[in-house]
Parts: sequence; C-alpha cells; structure tokens
Amino acid sequence: MYSWELHLICTEARVWAPLAGALTLANATNHTEAPALIQELPLELRFLLGNQHYRAPDLEPRYARRGCLLITPKGGTYPHTKGGGGHRAPAPAYNPLSSPGAFP
Repeated sequence: MYSWELHLICTEARVWAPLAGALTLANATNHTEAPALIQELPLELRFLLGNQHYRAPDLEPRYARRGCLLITPKGGTYPHTKGGGGHRAPAPAYNPLSSPGAFP
C-alpha cells in the first residue's frame, strides 16, 4: 500500500487558485519538492507563505533571485498554552476588513 502527498502552492485570497503542485509518495519531503514548485511560480510573486521546511539554506538563494520573500513560522515549540496542559490555544481569526480604517 502506498501513501501520497499533495505539495501545493496557491494564492491566498478570496479565491484560492493553484500556482504549482506535485503529487508524490508520502515520503517525499517539502524540501526536496520545493525547487520544482518554485520554478513554476509567477515572477510577479513577492511573498511566499510556507512551513518551516521551505526555510533551508540551499533554497534561500532561489527565493532571493526571484525577488520573493519567504514567510514561515518561527521554529521551536509553540509558546502559548492554555490551562498548562501543553495544548495550543486557539489562534484568533484575522479579518483585515474588521480592522479600523479598512475602508476609506
């Protein structure tokens, strides 16, 4: 029996549109699949949100050559717990339209 993983890069907007993707065996890592996915991205892309595995020394120059800034979570353990049980506290939802001054 085989397991599969979908590596996908898509826009983050009202409509999520796929920009690049690959279906691989589950043991293929994000780090090894990232170079091919990065090549497929539009040159206009300026910000790439990804997990920690996309932050690797050999991938950093690829982002820089494209003028793309990679944004990933900070490494290490999750610092915010609720009730001392080691469980993650729910993250507050971010709604840019509810921010003061969102509309002129």
